[in-house]
Amino acid sequence: MSSKTEIEVKIRHKDHAGLVVVLEEKGAVHVGDLGIMDTYYDNGHLIRSGHFIRIRIKSDGSVCFTHKAPAMKISGDVKHRPEEEFDVSDLAAVTRVMAILGVQPVLKVNKEQKRYRYKEADITLDVVEGLGSFVEIEADTEELIKELMEELGLKGSPIEQLGYAQLMAKKQAADQHRR
Repeated sequence: MSSKTEIEVKIRHKDHAGLVVVLEEKGAVHVGDLGIMDTYYDNGHLIRSGHFIRIRIKSDGSVCFTHKAPAMKISGDVKHRPEEEFDVSDLAAVTRVMAILGVQPVLKVNKEQKRYRYKEADITLDVVEGLGSFVEIEADTEELIKELMEELGLKGSPIEQLGYAQLMAKKQAADQHRR
């Protein structure tokens, strides 16, 4: 099990092809591409209180369970939040236990990722179904994230403080309201 504080920035960014060129020119390592299906769970108050429980199924066949607590600190553009994550070997058992505890699936988010490693940071180019294109930079320090935003030409780009689940829930609510 992995317990850590996630330090990251999420940036709305449409020019993934241009950013790939910049990353490759700078010597970033292309770690791989993944299709991801995230299912978010709630018991009526978790998401409202800033907690996220997610089961992630990756195109490589791996499955992981994640709990993200509310952000402890948002410093400018960078968000700090506690995160617990572990691999799941028996998905059916985990979903049964969550159902027994009153935690039900409420939202799905599908995305395609291009993943890079550069200067001790993970840089992920996400295309999220229904939401668009994003870049996430995750590192051990806020200073490195800010340095990379500048170096990669991302400073001044629109920052997204909400998670994909929150963005998708807002989009679905707006879509329902328009009907």
